[in-house]
Amino acid sequence: MTLNFRALGTGYRPALVSFATLLLAILGLALAPAPDGVVLKLPISGVNPLDSASSVSSELSSESGSHGKSVHLAAGRLPLGQLPLRFEPNQGQTHPQVKFLARGAGYGLFLTSDQTVLTLGARPEGAVVRMQLAGASPGAAVSGSDQLPGRSNYFIGNNPARWHRDIPQFARVRYQSVYPGVDLVYYGNQGQLEYDFEVGPGADSRTIAFQFQGPQRPTIDGNGDLVLATRSGEVRLKAPRIYQSSSSGQQPVAGRFVARQDGKFGFEVAAYDRSRALVIDPVLTYSTYLGGSGNESCSVITGTATPPSGCPAVAIDASSNIYLAGSTTSADFPLTPQPTTDPPPAAFQPALATAPDVFVTKLNSAGTAIVFSTYLGGDGADTTAGVAVDSAFNVVVAGTTTSDNFPVSGSAFQGARATAGAHAFVSRLDATGHTLAYSTYLSGNGVESARGLAVDFKDKIYLVGTTTSTNQPDATHSFPATLGFL
Repeated sequence: MTLNFRALGTGYRPALVSFATLLLAILGLALAPAPDGVVLKLPISGVNPLDSASSVSSELSSESGSHGKSVHLAAGRLPLGQLPLRFEPNQGQTHPQVKFLARGAGYGLFLTSDQTVLTLGARPEGAVVRMQLAGASPGAAVSGSDQLPGRSNYFIGNNPARWHRDIPQFARVRYQSVYPGVDLVYYGNQGQLEYDFEVGPGADSRTIAFQFQGPQRPTIDGNGDLVLATRSGEVRLKAPRIYQSSSSGQQPVAGRFVARQDGKFGFEVAAYDRSRALVIDPVLTYSTYLGGSGNESCSVITGTATPPSGCPAVAIDASSNIYLAGSTTSADFPLTPQPTTDPPPAAFQPALATAPDVFVTKLNSAGTAIVFSTYLGGDGADTTAGVAVDSAFNVVVAGTTTSDNFPVSGSAFQGARATAGAHAFVSRLDATGHTLAYSTYLSGNGVESARGLAVDFKDKIYLVGTTTSTNQPDATHSFPATLGFL
């Protein structure tokens, strides 16, 4: 699905930054009207669950009282597309009707024996997506598979009897026989949420039918995507990939979403070998626009057919906050709110120096608000090669600059560029985006182009790229390179 948030005061021309994995399955088992007027609340890592949870009116009953923050073993400095999708079995941490739940940046997914509730964003502005899988078996067996190494813990209140420890996490959840011969599987694949309808030999894919509940009826656009408008943005279910597997690989089968006369939606599938299993595999993604009245498209800025590696770049921290770095020509790029006397602090660089400059932006876990945002650049062209977050939530950004006055720190390895032209830079902003904790050139007697960035668990920074420089280190810290590499 694709969510396009337009409440950031941004332009619509900027580069689209894909937030795959921020949302989970819309197509699930029966998103029916919730029984008995219950309110579901989702604990999100690093956030007060009472603040972040979405109230779903008339949906699932009162809480068991075991809500709280989740402690994860996974490292927090992962590229967004590599964030693992985690499903937790309900072991008392939420309402008894819930079989599995998943959490993430701005969403909550609750899977019961006969329904699914997907919450988007924080209340009261957040939206709830509900869909009923018409005619599905309410007694479908639900199980987790592909157990992950992480564990979740809930330590809420001062009563140890209500704490929940060592809850396993799974990469997949399977509903067996939601329709005769049809299973439904949720899983994370390459930073995206996918849900497969596995149609067994001899089973009929035409039995799959679903309908949404909400103020607006979904539509199917010209790309074959199923589109649903919500208060939090536009939800987009990508046109399904349909295939059969054999010893020679996957054979695609033509098919699409279809709207039925009774108001439900389903799949229309072309002729296929009904003696073998069929997989209907829609893909869900999550996106937002960020930018101003100029350009944030790196390929447009650099005048190349494809953007430079790491421009733009995305990272995520342990609390699912989102970090973006790229290049902009916009003089009105959205920055950290003023005044500087109130938190958060003002941007490190509150104005465009000379277009294009680098931008570094932190979004909240829902992707709906800017935590901080700043320019970073000088009198030349500045582009990014990557962004990362260290263990103290400082933001590391690297790239290429032609600026003679690129911002550097007093402790810089190389406080001035060795020669005119393009050279690499590495900068570290503090956790507020207000202070430049460290910044340096990496330059020699040739030309350098940064291509990639990483930060390890000891907060050491690694930069890769290319150089034509041949000079070796000396007392003035000329760029220490072997020809061809940074």
